[in-house]
Amino acid sequence: MAVSDKQELQVCNFQNRKETNMPFKTTRFGEIEFDDTVITFPDGIPGFDEFTKYKLFHNIEAGDAPFLFWLQSLEDPDLAFHVIDPFAFGFNYEFVLTDEESEKIGAGKIEELAILLMVSKVQIGEEDPEEKIKAHVTNPLVINLSSRKGFQKQLRNIDYDLTIKCPEKDD
Repeated sequence: MAVSDKQELQVCNFQNRKETNMPFKTTRFGEIEFDDTVITFPDGIPGFDEFTKYKLFHNIEAGDAPFLFWLQSLEDPDLAFHVIDPFAFGFNYEFVLTDEESEKIGAGKIEELAILLMVSKVQIGEEDPEEKIKAHVTNPLVINLSSRKGFQKQLRNIDYDLTIKCPEKDD
């Protein structure tokens, strides 16, 4: 199955507690409540294999079009990943899922799939002390929006780096 189209993700606004019913205490956000639309990574995320259940959040202050999300583990209150929608930055993917990958997440239609990228803060070099955000483009998260199952795809032979400048902080 080829993956290439942008899909809308159902996210929970961690400050919006309407229509929620499951409480969970996190290190970053305190106690949050959310509905039962949990994203499951059957094999976990590489390096965090034992954690399989996650919820996607964004900050209400981001408005109608947030670009930064948190993928919060529902099994470890200390574990949350910053993720972005690569299409919001004009970065498009096209790759093929193996039969095993498609079966793992119950992929049937391209319209059911969404892509997210994990991001992290980095300092590129000593000569450039400015903090940047690096998107891990070779390891996108692939999520089936219908089954709410996902996995991290490892792409080989991709020569692309996506770095995003952080806005300056007022101290």
